[in-house]
Amino acid sequence: EVEAISSELRAMESREQIAADTAGADAARDSALIARAAAELGARAAALRAGREMLQKQHSEIRGFHARATAEQAALQTRDAEHARLAARAEVLDAELRALEDAKEPLQLEAAALEQRYEQHKQYLFAYGSRLLDGDVPSPGGLAGGGRQSARARSEDGQSKPNTEGQVADDIATANQDAPSAGLAPLIRILAVHYGWPEVAFLRIDIHGVGRLGSEDLGVGLLIGAGVEYQALTGLPIGAIFKALDRRGAGSVTAADLGACFPDLWRQHGAPPLAPAGKLRALPWAAVGGAERAFEDQLAAALKAPAGRTSSSSAGPAQLRATDVERIRKLRHVDFDAVAGRLSLRTALSFEPRHYGSMRQDTPTAGFSDPQLAEAILLEVAVVLKIYRTPAEFVHCRSSPTSGTFHADHEEWLKALAARRADKVKQELTRLGVPASQLTARVIDVHAGSAGVGAASGGGGGGGGVLIPAVAG
Repeated sequence: EVEAISSELRAMESREQIAADTAGADAARDSALIARAAAELGARAAALRAGREMLQKQHSEIRGFHARATAEQAALQTRDAEHARLAARAEVLDAELRALEDAKEPLQLEAAALEQRYEQHKQYLFAYGSRLLDGDVPSPGGLAGGGRQSARARSEDGQSKPNTEGQVADDIATANQDAPSAGLAPLIRILAVHYGWPEVAFLRIDIHGVGRLGSEDLGVGLLIGAGVEYQALTGLPIGAIFKALDRRGAGSVTAADLGACFPDLWRQHGAPPLAPAGKLRALPWAAVGGAERAFEDQLAAALKAPAGRTSSSSAGPAQLRATDVERIRKLRHVDFDAVAGRLSLRTALSFEPRHYGSMRQDTPTAGFSDPQLAEAILLEVAVVLKIYRTPAEFVHCRSSPTSGTFHADHEEWLKALAARRADKVKQELTRLGVPASQLTARVIDVHAGSAGVGAASGGGGGGGGVLIPAVAG
């Protein structure tokens, strides 16, 4: 029994040894497997880390792409908005262009009418001025025997000779002998005899100064303005006379219509055609200070002009035309002294107030307190400077501070403010079409209590200075 038990024990030990050997082999095999799995896991972890880094890089690139796409989209939206704005502006400009094209023909017709009117008034000026210089225009009583001279009473050299009262009466009697069978001829002849030119006769008939006469106005003008008993003279009612004069069917009578009626009678009994010398003599020289003054100014300008430069190209008071003088005279905001070559403002040019204090200091920028009024004022200044065409200096006046009143920084601020205000006026005049080369600007100090205006003289030794009130801000 003991041996059996021992044998069984030995068998059990043998099995345990075999199991231990088998377990060791399994453990070694498992360790190898674990090591291999660990290596594989390490490799996979490294690959995952590399993949994560790659994903982070790609994510950064995607964010960059997104930012660029957002910026491009914003730029595209901006371009679309600009395109829409330009398209709207183009539509507005197209509408304005169509409106201008629609207004082109009426404006051309108006310009042609104005040009015709201008030429007509020139003829009025020449004819009436010459008639006045030759011995005054007959009053209405002159045609009834008032003793004025007739245009027919001229010598061959063009000089007027006084008529006697008997000669005027003879003219009236002769004209009346032709009535009523002669129609308009006696009327035209008597107008030609006593007024010389149809323009002068028309001015006497056109008592309202309209430039065109209807049937009723023609009758009243002949009776009151010219003093002609037209029905007794012609045997015709005013309607028939008007119809005969209105050959164009325009519904009105002008000086040209009057001159086109019996032109042979105007040439035979009226004044001779105006020669250039007569037109020159009839110009309104008083508007430029008289003929002698105009000649002396022109001569002085010609003597001062550089060699090779004609006086007509120089600028200054001597070259101002009567129309320019009248145009400047009608300006509302400025006064112009053509003799001194100075321009002053009736309306003050005011700037926005700026503050300098211990608690607040404004930037010394220049701006107009009323931009629309400032533009209207400076537009008139620009009109004068464009007419005058001479270098001009704008002087901005500021109150001269008492020595020691302000510290150095405050004084520099005041100087900068004044300089920028002067430059602001210069820039505005340049924007309104005055050449920048024609303008200069500077600042001067005036004592407190003065008139607050700046004086200037034109640059380059010429006239044309600007005198502009400075308004303290």
